[in-house]
Amino acid sequence: MLSRWTLLVLSCISLLLWPNAAFAEVDGAAAKEQPFDLFRGDSRPPNVLKAEGGFLPSLNPVPARLYSLIRHMGYRKGQYGRTITPYISTTKYLETAIQYAQYSASSATGSTYVYRISPTPHIFDTSQSVSLEIHKGMSKGVYDALGGILWQQVRGYYEIPLGASKEVMREILADPEKIYQPNPQYDTRFDEYRTSSGQPQLYVKSKEAYENAKEFMSRPGVGDVVGWQGDFPLFQEPLHEQKAVKEEEAYEEAMEAATQAKSASKETIKALKAIQKTNNVATALAEVNKASGAAKASIAGAKKVANIVQEHIGVGTYIYQEAKKRSERAREAVAQAIQEANSKAARSYFEEAKSLDKAQTLESARKAIEKVRQIADLKTTLKTKMSEMISTLDKVHQAIREEKESRPARISYNVQENIPSEDNVWALNREFYFEALPNELKVLQYGFDKMRDTMEFLSKLEAKAEAATETSRKILEKEKATAQEEVSDTSAEAATVQDQASTAPATNAALPNAVFYGDVLWPEEAKKQGGFHATADTMKNPKTAAFTLQAFADSDKFKRNMQSYFVKAHQTFGEAAEEAVAKTAELSKGFDPVVYTVHATPNMVKVGKEIAVAGGIVWPQVMAWTQVPRDYAMPSDGVKGKEELREHFDKAYQAKPERFLQKNEDYDAKFNEYTINDSAEDQKSLMSSEQPRKTFTDFMTKHGASVGFKGKLPLLEASKAVTSKASVAAKEKGTLSAPHEEGFFEEAWDFIKSHAVAVALLPAVLAANLIPGLGEIADAAEIAALTSEAVETTDVLLETGSIVAEKAAAVEAPAVEVAAVEAPAVEVPAVEAPAVEVPAVEAPAVEVPATEDNALTLESSGTAETTPLDEESEARAVEEQLSQAPEPPQGTVKDALSKSSKTKSLRLPGRPQRVKEPALTG
Repeated sequence: MLSRWTLLVLSCISLLLWPNAAFAEVDGAAAKEQPFDLFRGDSRPPNVLKAEGGFLPSLNPVPARLYSLIRHMGYRKGQYGRTITPYISTTKYLETAIQYAQYSASSATGSTYVYRISPTPHIFDTSQSVSLEIHKGMSKGVYDALGGILWQQVRGYYEIPLGASKEVMREILADPEKIYQPNPQYDTRFDEYRTSSGQPQLYVKSKEAYENAKEFMSRPGVGDVVGWQGDFPLFQEPLHEQKAVKEEEAYEEAMEAATQAKSASKETIKALKAIQKTNNVATALAEVNKASGAAKASIAGAKKVANIVQEHIGVGTYIYQEAKKRSERAREAVAQAIQEANSKAARSYFEEAKSLDKAQTLESARKAIEKVRQIADLKTTLKTKMSEMISTLDKVHQAIREEKESRPARISYNVQENIPSEDNVWALNREFYFEALPNELKVLQYGFDKMRDTMEFLSKLEAKAEAATETSRKILEKEKATAQEEVSDTSAEAATVQDQASTAPATNAALPNAVFYGDVLWPEEAKKQGGFHATADTMKNPKTAAFTLQAFADSDKFKRNMQSYFVKAHQTFGEAAEEAVAKTAELSKGFDPVVYTVHATPNMVKVGKEIAVAGGIVWPQVMAWTQVPRDYAMPSDGVKGKEELREHFDKAYQAKPERFLQKNEDYDAKFNEYTINDSAEDQKSLMSSEQPRKTFTDFMTKHGASVGFKGKLPLLEASKAVTSKASVAAKEKGTLSAPHEEGFFEEAWDFIKSHAVAVALLPAVLAANLIPGLGEIADAAEIAALTSEAVETTDVLLETGSIVAEKAAAVEAPAVEVAAVEAPAVEVPAVEAPAVEVPAVEAPAVEVPATEDNALTLESSGTAETTPLDEESEARAVEEQLSQAPEPPQGTVKDALSKSSKTKSLRLPGRPQRVKEPALTG
């Protein structure tokens, strides 16, 4: 029997006699398993990988400093967002590859793929290459290919549906050959090769690792098997040169945008400092305008950087981080600037009011009360902005809650999410969603705190101003009483005439049977989603206000994207076109919107001059459409009377083009029998109800059958809703059909320009006369007369300075003017504020946010080496990160302000490490 030492010597001799040391296995069991196929999960389909020549590093060639396995094993987002590494990871286990494919998918639907790869010597055992500590914690069966994997060594692939159930996965794993597809380009010469053993010389510092990597690939029978030419890259895709040029251009563009974000941020802070130094309120308000514009420019620059780095991995994350940081400083600085300007203006008004009150004359009394009103107007403007801010804060809090709830069931973390804040800057592949959400909440909370503090200051100052002008109020009350005694019989008669006019019954003209609706969506998109959604359709838990007509009536006070189950339509073409243009400016910049002619249905209610459509608009009730330029505006020419208005319509109808409104071939003639709802009782109940949700549902049950309401909201399927982002992307890619055939838009626009007044006031009730095949009337004069009469019954009269309609004269009673001058308001969130000339006052100091030196540092910083967290520790870290956000302000703005203690600003813990992924990272 051989001794233990004899066996040991014989074993060493066997290893020395091995054809290539690179193939030497550490344990005999592993050697016996050779050869075996490897697997790699990927979201890219076979045709893409074939075109690229196989699996390449995400940035090719990879910088020499990134060849260390230490960096590769970091399992974290590196400097370039997605991991840039020369190593392409594979696994011995099909199940592990499937899990990685699902995790790394960039979509929540569709398919992902697992590729079956023939082993070659440039692929080595990773677990035998790392430190003992990492070896103990990592998944077994991981093999890394140095430099890439050729398409010719891919045997075939498995197509795996995303989000497949556990049962489906078990069936696939039980018999994977059922779905296996062989690769016709596979080279059978790879059948004879096997992987290499561990390569610990690669688990060293970066510079040394690069040289060791070249040495490994240069060994006989290693790199030459896959075409090694002595240096990296191992191989390049056919379009490598073109892509390299695009990456360089993207880098230059990102640098330019980052510089814009930086310089504009500095301008914002400079304006803030100027406000703090000045004693002149007019100057302060002018600087607010500068700060607002600069902050917008900084945000725009940072957003551009975020878009670039999302698409171009070669642009460093440090550029994105710096640009985002600058934009956030600009937002904070403009919030402070607004606080300063409001405080200075209010204090000035207060001091002036006190001084004027002492004069004790009628004129000075009027001016004193006017100054008090100016403070009140500042508060009114601020309240509106605070309401918008509370709404945004609430949405971000909701997003955080949903993130916490959905995290356990999430398939992939590469699916694009949405942060519901207009000024937020975020790139998915450079910052995790669960990190970006609390960060945005912190910035929003800072701005809200400034608004709340300012509101408290204005409220106290307003109360002091009212007390200080008591004498002026008494003077005006006395003057008013004297004037009332001297009112003549003429004024009484005039009042009677006015009362009769206001109480006269409404015209009994026929109810509207059509309306206009403006939107950024083109017909193909609208048809795809079944019509036009209400904004509340996609919300999981819509607020009570979404069901009330009162909130709809007050919608102009809020952003257009407020939650509501009512859709705004119009009685005239011009109003709908302006609405569409406004939406374009917010949601779909760069593309012309569309005005749709929609047949009326009983779920429509008239609210003032607008039409509220309960639930939404279904596609079959759309009669026609026409595209309008994104810079369309209502004409400013006045119309002096009914005859002139009729002349405009007469000329327009005589010159009407063959193509102005394009007929919807899907229009259902069943809608011809409907008009809008004229029930005063229904309108009253929708306007204010103790049970808004029930009242709305009852209304739809009663009047929504015409549009297919079946007792449950939303009316249209929410999952089919086309987002503004998706709409813009489709238009940019050119995958959407244009609203009109070539030449149609130009012909229609020439008609609109030539007859601007007539088109602007064109009532929807007679629009059918311009739709081919829908009831044309031959006599243009008759149509013009009907149209001008219809305009009078729509109550759609444009503001003074624009188009005006003839009205009956009324005798006005003389009145004592108390405070005729409107108080200027200081706009609050990053918008321009009007300039006001007021005496100089000393304003309270507000701290300027700390700034760094002017240099924009765009150099790569070192990345700390970390060991991945285990799943339990990572879950705790994520939970802690998301739980730090403060609860949103509850109730109304008044409620938010009445709290005795201030809402604490958000404080976040240290940045957590990346959520642990499956072992594959390349």
